[in-house]
Amino acid sequence: TISEAIDKERQELVDVRNKSDFVIDTSVLKAQELKSLLLKNTKGTSEKSQLTVRVYSFGFKYGEPKEANVVIDVRFLKNPYYVPELKELSGLSSEVFEYVMSSDKTKRFLKAWFALLDEIMPGYVKEGKRDLTIAIGCTGGQHRSVSIARETANYLKKHGYHVVEIHRDIKSKS
Repeated sequence: TISEAIDKERQELVDVRNKSDFVIDTSVLKAQELKSLLLKNTKGTSEKSQLTVRVYSFGFKYGEPKEANVVIDVRFLKNPYYVPELKELSGLSSEVFEYVMSSDKTKRFLKAWFALLDEIMPGYVKEGKRDLTIAIGCTGGQHRSVSIARETANYLKKHGYHVVEIHRDIKSKS
């Protein structure tokens, strides 16, 4: 019978159980609860690192990424496109990045944006989400969105998340 097979299995695993660091009774656990317990008891692994966060920069004029879970519009920030020496560069260049980051409006935005991330990210982790796409858009996807996506990716990496940074619409590599 099934109950006899379970008893036999328990007898055969007594030595393994006695050598175990921890034992989990799975008879009443939901899958997410089991996953959480396993992650908490596995050395070198965190629940945060199990979530892959894709941070996209994009241009609204080319359309929003369909796979995005969270979309942020940064077209309200000062646009480097209108600065002749920055126009042909991208947010990957230090000049554009510093220009975008130097604004008081950007600093206030990042403070609020990071506070929002601090609030929502643990919820995605707790729900057992494995993939999350954060899309940050500006008009053309060259300057502001790239700079803010870079800063967002760095922030999330510093907080233990596995981050992939993607600049979908970037034309210039500098």
